[in-house]
Amino acid sequence: MFLNCNLNAAIQAAGFYQRCFVPPFPSDAGGAVGAALYAAFGAGRERFIPAAEPFSPFLGPEYGDAEIAAALGGSGLSYRRVSDPGEAAARALAERKVVGWLQGRAESGPRALGARSILANPMDPGIQEYLNAKIKNREFFQPFAPLITEGAALKYFHLEAPLPSSVLYMLLTVDVRKEYRERLPGITHVDGTARVQVLRREWSPRLYALLREFERLTGFAVVINTSFNQHEPIVCSPADALKTFRASGLDLLVMGGIVVEPPVRRDAPQRQSRSSAASMSGSGIAP
Repeated sequence: MFLNCNLNAAIQAAGFYQRCFVPPFPSDAGGAVGAALYAAFGAGRERFIPAAEPFSPFLGPEYGDAEIAAALGGSGLSYRRVSDPGEAAARALAERKVVGWLQGRAESGPRALGARSILANPMDPGIQEYLNAKIKNREFFQPFAPLITEGAALKYFHLEAPLPSSVLYMLLTVDVRKEYRERLPGITHVDGTARVQVLRREWSPRLYALLREFERLTGFAVVINTSFNQHEPIVCSPADALKTFRASGLDLLVMGGIVVEPPVRRDAPQRQSRSSAASMSGSGIAP
């Protein structure tokens, strides 16, 4: 129920509660955590202490560059090591490329929060249709979430400081300020809203560096963030990421400090332009 971002926004706006906290795994994904907490409190072994700070959602497995390189061995894919993966990805995004991103520990819960994500440029007017039709292979009307810094959240969206904790876990729908809706079409839904995610530097330093570099290149500290998958659970391991990378139309894959180039398919037709893909998606025809 609390994955419903519109409901969370209504609760937030109602003003009925002094404190409202929704964890990053309010669905079945948090069943084990909920059961453990229920048992601990039921047995009287724990007492409730309100958390002073929201906790990091990045609680899953992590893979180092050695494991990533091992997964790449024998793949036939070209790759290179970089000192600053955030900068490499930001430059690709500024060129309107679509990037697969695997960094650090995987997210807990059903939302892709920047550890296992597909990232794209929100200023590209045809990017929503392109991602749905060619990358995600899903309904053309599905929206995409903005990944932003706190300063960008206050600038581009109708939010006020202090920000509610829900925005850290992509659990709140907010209005995009009117002056930015046409400038950021990739993250603006048809009703003028967006499901925002504010990134904390200490939780994801490489992704935060990406946002700041993208801001330096484009003037906007915001990128599209959607789950790294195609009709399957979000990828977890480098092997999962490589499988989806091969099956999708991603332009680049950044895992740890390694940048992977897409496979060369000489027998495949050239990829359609985004305007063409958008047109076919809008007509309900699968390209």
